[in-house]
Amino acid sequence: MIDTRELILARILVTLGTVQVGVKAHRNLPDVPENLRPCLVLVDGDEEASDQDLARHAAFLRRVTVTPEILILIGATDGVGSALNALRAKVLHALLFDTTLKTLLLDDDIVYLGAHSAFQEGRRIEGSMVLRLSFTYLLRPTDLAP
Repeated sequence: MIDTRELILARILVTLGTVQVGVKAHRNLPDVPENLRPCLVLVDGDEEASDQDLARHAAFLRRVTVTPEILILIGATDGVGSALNALRAKVLHALLFDTTLKTLLLDDDIVYLGAHSAFQEGRRIEGSMVLRLSFTYLLRPTDLAP
């Protein structure tokens, strides 16, 4: 069985792990304690098949777009906003230019959809940012056979 969605998500995680020394990457980690920050968390996200393929037989190839989210979590530090932006730039560059990741995609289709940032005040200001990207691949139903 070859699930291209899983291969894409696994490659994103590997790539995130190379973004910056001292910043670990995790996948679908629900609660991130402060002692693990700064870190990156890949959330698998949704996927949607192309409307252009609706009239086709179920066993035919389908264009599918998966939209994972990447959480950038920074602990309390001076210049937390700048730290988030610097890590965001490194993440985007690493993913947009990952040649191994592109081999899994249809027409090298990686699209940056945007980011949302949040700051929390408590005893110290902490920051987080959620990046959204889309990755389009070709689903081959025959590859999913056990």
